[in-house]
Amino acid sequence: MKSNWRWQQESLKEVLRQENEAILQLTEILASQTIEQLLKQSDEEVGLEYLLRPE
Repeated sequence: MKSNWRWQQESLKEVLRQENEAILQLTEILASQTIEQLLKQSDEEVGLEYLLRPE
């Protein structure tokens, strides 16, 4: 009975490890997308400021 419990515990640890890895990968993707968005937005704002500058 104890070995079955230990096997279940190890299986659960592996599932949680895989879940944590997936969460980390998603976090990395979202962070890089957010950075890209901010850079694009910044470029657009700089371009707009250039167009709106007094002559």
